[in-house]
Amino acid sequence: HLIIGANGLVGGHFLSFLQSTDIDVEGTYFSRQRNKLNFLNLLDLESIYSFLEKFKPDVIIICSNFPGGVDKCESEKEKSKKLHYDSTVEIVKFCKDFSSKLVYISTDYVFDGLNSPYSEEDSPNPLNYYGEMKLKSEKIIAQELEKYLIIRTTNVFGWDPKTVTPNFMMSAYFKLINEESVPSPSFLFGNPTYVTDLVSGICSLLEKKKNGLYHLVGDSYLNRFEWLNIFCDIAEFDNSLLEKIETPPDFKVKRPLNSNLLNHKFCEATNFKMNDVFSATKLFVNEMKNHKD
Repeated sequence: HLIIGANGLVGGHFLSFLQSTDIDVEGTYFSRQRNKLNFLNLLDLESIYSFLEKFKPDVIIICSNFPGGVDKCESEKEKSKKLHYDSTVEIVKFCKDFSSKLVYISTDYVFDGLNSPYSEEDSPNPLNYYGEMKLKSEKIIAQELEKYLIIRTTNVFGWDPKTVTPNFMMSAYFKLINEESVPSPSFLFGNPTYVTDLVSGICSLLEKKKNGLYHLVGDSYLNRFEWLNIFCDIAEFDNSLLEKIETPPDFKVKRPLNSNLLNHKFCEATNFKMNDVFSATKLFVNEMKNHKD
């Protein structure tokens, strides 16, 4: 197995999970070397195929994302297209030639958030360039390959203290330990998805040799203000530091405000039980309390 983007939250957890099994695993990094990873620059399109030939992986898992997120994708469209779509096209070519299976981590941003909840059969309608590129990648994968998993997920969180791109819960944690106020949008709804569940769930689909498109999210739907209140209660932080924001700001880049992905198809395919927001947040807090650094 080869994990592309193995020093991010999802890629790093994939690496740890697979290293605890008897599966041979390699990972790539771009800007920060750790865990004996292999350097790969997805913007250097000509180098991708020959890099993959060195390893000839049975399974390739794409966990990479454009640093700076949705806003940066909009302002640097050429780079974003290269990273999210053009590099995927190169990886698809390799998978086709070597009969490798491709696992592609996609996003709720392929939807506009106006007609949730969404199943895998619902028509996408991305509001921004990031969502457009992710959807374009989904389409080329489904069109060209037979052995693939496209995994749409959202609100992924996990304990990641060394991160340079903190997930929502890590951002809140860094503010709360410094007793700073935390902007808490009550207008932004989603499915909090614990990263360990996401990785285990994908591995469960791989074990069962499933192919196709799956929504894989946590077992709750709520807004971020509600979620942070749960976190403060469990972690014994001061709830009064939460600054409730009820009205969406004038986002420079549009994004879906109600992302509720239905994961029935995944649950039926695997019998895997995703954690709800309470149990997942408890697991996060346990990791936080056990952290020694």
